[in-house]
Amino acid sequence: MDLIMAVEIYSLRGLGKLRVAYDWWDSSLICHPHQRDTFVWNLYRIDEHRYALSPRDNYQGYPLYTSVRDDKEYFLQVQAPFSTNWITHVYRDEELGFELKDLNLALFKGFNGRYVGLNDTPEYEQITRPPSMGLTLKGGYRLRSIYEAPTKSCFWYLKAVHDSPVPSQMSETISTPGLSFESVLGEHGVSLTAEEMAAFTAQIA
Repeated sequence: MDLIMAVEIYSLRGLGKLRVAYDWWDSSLICHPHQRDTFVWNLYRIDEHRYALSPRDNYQGYPLYTSVRDDKEYFLQVQAPFSTNWITHVYRDEELGFELKDLNLALFKGFNGRYVGLNDTPEYEQITRPPSMGLTLKGGYRLRSIYEAPTKSCFWYLKAVHDSPVPSQMSETISTPGLSFESVLGEHGVSLTAEEMAAFTAQIA
C-alpha cells in the first residue's frame, strides 16, 4: 500500500471531524460537533480502485484500519464486533472506494458498493464519573456504508496537515471564480442548509 495523504476529515453538515471513539460501540467511527482536537487520518492506495483509511496515530501500539462491518449493519469501526480484537490488517472489509472532487471534497464507498455517510441522528451513552465530575455523555454520529446515492451526509472535506504527502490531484481551487461548495454539491443534487454551511465553514477555518 502507498500512503497518498494525511488529512483531517470534516463532515460537510458541520458535525465535526471524523474520529474514532475507541471505547464506544466497538471503537466506532464518529463525528461530534463539539470535539475539535486534532485527529489525523492516513489514506492509503491499494490499487487504482481500492483504498484503506487508518488513524495516523497508532492505538495501544497497533496500526488500525477502518472496517465496514457486514456483521454489524455495515457500521464502520476499527474493532471486530463483540470482541476485543483490533483490526490491524487490510482485507475485504477494510477496502474502500474513494472519489476526490473539486475543493477537496470526497466520497467513500464500502466493499458493498454503498456510500459511507453519517447517521441522521446522534447516539450517546451516559457515563457515571467520580462524584466531583458528575455525569457526562460520550458518542456522536456514527458512520455506515448504506447509501445507494450520495447525500449530504456522505460528503467529506479533506484538510491536509502540514506534513502530509499531498498528491498533485488535491484541489487548490477554493478561490477560483464561480466555484463554490454549493456548486460542487449541486452537481450531485445535494444542498446544505444555511446553518450547516455556517457550522462547516467555521470548523474548517
